[in-house]
This record gives sequence, structure tokens and C-alpha cells, in this order.
Amino acid sequence: MIRWLIILLAIGLLWGRVAYGQYITPQSSQKEIKTFLKNKGGDKVDFCEAHKDVYFVQSKKTGKWGMFDWYGMLIPMEYDTIQSFDQFQPFTIGKRDGKNVVIQWPYDTESEGIRVLDGVDNVHIRKYKSRGISSASYFLIASKNEKWGCLDWTTLSVLIPFQYDSPDQVPIDSISLRH
Repeated sequence: MIRWLIILLAIGLLWGRVAYGQYITPQSSQKEIKTFLKNKGGDKVDFCEAHKDVYFVQSKKTGKWGMFDWYGMLIPMEYDTIQSFDQFQPFTIGKRDGKNVVIQWPYDTESEGIRVLDGVDNVHIRKYKSRGISSASYFLIASKNEKWGCLDWTTLSVLIPFQYDSPDQVPIDSISLRH
């Protein structure tokens, strides 16, 4: 009996958060989404494809993006862009003040979990498909001076030199399995 009471209480609390604009989902009504955006100072919301409970919100005042889930704000609305990410991806990329950045996931509030990619013009995330689900499956494919190479997302060290003409030419399958 107590178990059912706890479950009903949890459902009631969650419903209250939805109804009062604390939490939204892709299935939320337009009214719920408008209430949420008003409460958060947001203007626009984009839902993450891989994580239906994660969404990106653009600040009405600054035009900057942040990230939320049903617990609240995960990443402050300080970014020019934030890229959507895969389900088990341990980081994402974005731009802040015109610079490419790596945003570690889950967001590390003590160090802000942010690393700036100095001198990098463009950056993409590429998954090494045969490694399964692990942080070692993901790499940064980046360009400097119109040449593409590969960086380790944890250290930002160069794994494959910047010598390729397109991101698709960067041979991440040649990277040793110890990374």
C-alpha cells in the first residue's frame, strides 16, 4: 500500500511540474511549452533526437542556447550553438563567443566541463562504430586552415594530423584501440 502511495505521489509531483511549466516533453501541448519558455526566459525550444527528455532552449533576451531536462537546467543559456548528441555520447560540441567548445556530459559544474578548441575552424563528432558503447567510441573531426584531422575529445591532443581535404577522408578506423 505504501509503495502505491509513493508512486502516486511521484506521479502527482511530476504532473505538477509539467502543468506549471517546470518540465516539457515533445508531447507537451503548445500551452505547456509556452508556459515553460516564459518561466525560463526562453524564446524557442528544440528537442534532442536521442534523448526525448533533453531539450535545448534559446534565451529570449540574449539569443543564446542552453540545455534542460526534467531536473532543470543542465547547461546555462550562454552558447551561440549546442549540437544535439547520441544517447551514450559523453560530450557535445557548441560555440560560445564565436569559439568552438567541447561540453563534457554530464555537465561538470565545478570546472564548467568546457574546453575551448583554439585555432579550430570547424568541428564534427564522429563515432567509431565497431567499438560499441563507450567514451572511446567518439572523436572530434576538426579543421585548421582548411585541412581536416582528428582530436581526442578528452585531451584535445591530435590523433590524426590535419592533412585531409574533407572530414570524410579522416581515417578514424586507423586509431589504435587503446584510446
